[in-house]
Amino acid sequence: LVDQGAADATLVVVTMPGLSAPPEGTDREFWGAEERYTQPLLHLAAFFASKFVYSRPRDVRKNIFLDENHLMGQWGSGLAFFVRLLRDSRKCNTAVGAASQHPDDHLSIGRVDALIGSAFVGRLKSPTAAAKACQLLAVSEDYAPVIQGLSPRTDDKTGQTGEFVWRDPKGRVGRMRVDLDWHPSLRKALQT
Repeated sequence: LVDQGAADATLVVVTMPGLSAPPEGTDREFWGAEERYTQPLLHLAAFFASKFVYSRPRDVRKNIFLDENHLMGQWGSGLAFFVRLLRDSRKCNTAVGAASQHPDDHLSIGRVDALIGSAFVGRLKSPTAAAKACQLLAVSEDYAPVIQGLSPRTDDKTGQTGEFVWRDPKGRVGRMRVDLDWHPSLRKALQT
């Protein structure tokens, strides 16, 4: 968990790599040690991020970035926090960036459409996943073949970067290609 430390901080990044969330539908008695440790850490992350948003003045712009967003819906405090963000993000002047590998990870958590100002979708091979991504982009499912036909991630041999579909805050949707070579230090930071 990273908070810039000062009362006027505007950014919180929640990174908790290596956590093993308990499998859905598995009774607590069958959880392993890693799953038992994960539960309180996820509660703590939701508490910390909530405190970050609600303890600062409303006129101060705040940013929350959530990776592997599917974890939000798998435990009570995460789901409650995300639903609260859905309702209060504009009121609290908070931008929320949520990332995950599958559109259902977002769409299965409450009324996420209230939170989506823009969406960024990469290539999805599955017709079902591509159709779900159309919901994130607020376009007809007829657009799904475009999502399936996007070029894959960066090709090290040709240097070509992958294509994406982006819906901007004004609702415009289009294909785009990211040119990471334009900013070499950014490319280095993003190559993980």
